[in-house]
Amino acid sequence: TRTRAVSEVTVPAGALKNGDGLVLAGRKDLLVLRNEENEIVHLRLTDSWASAEIVQRHTDARLKYPTTAALSSDGLHVVNAQLNKQKIPPPLLPFDVVKIRLPGL
Repeated sequence: TRTRAVSEVTVPAGALKNGDGLVLAGRKDLLVLRNEENEIVHLRLTDSWASAEIVQRHTDARLKYPTTAALSSDGLHVVNAQLNKQKIPPPLLPFDVVKIRLPGL
């Protein structure tokens, strides 16, 4: 927005703790990357962006503490940061980017 104001998006199903990365897909779809949960939550925003409904919760065995992502024409490219394994035990190398296909996007 022009003002760069930030406000919380209310999700009736409850707060999405550990939401690290956000990807806006078009004007109505928001993807929340939940690092500790290894989950991507697809939200559908209201017209005012003040609230959103959960469309889908997506998990994948390839997600390893996801922190950010970029959307392209062939999927969502997710960065596995493994921040939970920076000290002990050692991280599973190499760090990687995985492509996830999400229905409806």
